[in-house]
Amino acid sequence: MESKVIWLNDLTESNDSSEVVQTFGALWESIKKRLLISDLDTDMVNNLIPILDRQYEIEILIDKPYGACFCKEHNKLTQWLEYGDKTKGIVLGFDIDWFDGLKQQMPHPSVNLESSIGYDHVLYYNSELEDAFFNICYKAIQEYGMNSWIMAIRPTFKHYSAFIKNNAFVSENELRVVYYPNEKHEFINSSFNIGGPHNEPFTHYSLSWTKGNGDNAIKAIGLGSNCSLNKNDIKSILENAGVSGEFQLFESQIPYRIR
Repeated sequence: MESKVIWLNDLTESNDSSEVVQTFGALWESIKKRLLISDLDTDMVNNLIPILDRQYEIEILIDKPYGACFCKEHNKLTQWLEYGDKTKGIVLGFDIDWFDGLKQQMPHPSVNLESSIGYDHVLYYNSELEDAFFNICYKAIQEYGMNSWIMAIRPTFKHYSAFIKNNAFVSENELRVVYYPNEKHEFINSSFNIGGPHNEPFTHYSLSWTKGNGDNAIKAIGLGSNCSLNKNDIKSILENAGVSGEFQLFESQIPYRIR
């Protein structure tokens, strides 16, 4: 409440150790096996795969995506346990459409700030996702031949790489804001009001959720079922921080016993 910003952190340092690797590693490994046994020209596929292998080894290491992750459900036990101090914490609900210029898109590294930031729903790796990517690669090779890796396959994998997660995290029902930093971005006059980089306690970028007129993106605040604060405490915290506006204030009724 004091800083009035959302931190965009390096997603490859999140609690999911397979971020980005899930796309360029696990997904690609499955796709290339299927391409090798498909009815595509065998020599062409055999020549393409080493090119993409080398490219994806690089992609895992460069252009790290920074992001903030949200759950699309406001009162979910698994989220309280993992991120809400075992129901002793607080949940904040943000209106993603409040952020001027922040579009629903899967961004990519670019000198253009508007192309480098966006939000979208997370996709969890399953057989349907694998089928979709196989079809993309298959059709790209049919259309572009040896140029398919640069014309379609690599760009597609890059766009999705910050939004594909291991299926073990499917219960998180996640939506995330993703940003690819570039030294040419102008932060001060950005419509996103994004600032950075900040180096304490670790590198991150800040996305402001307030405006000068007092308007803000918070639309709901919920107290965990074992939270020591009450609604009046929350109101005092908001008042002291100079935060106002219309929002829902609720208490979770999830019956969780801390042991």
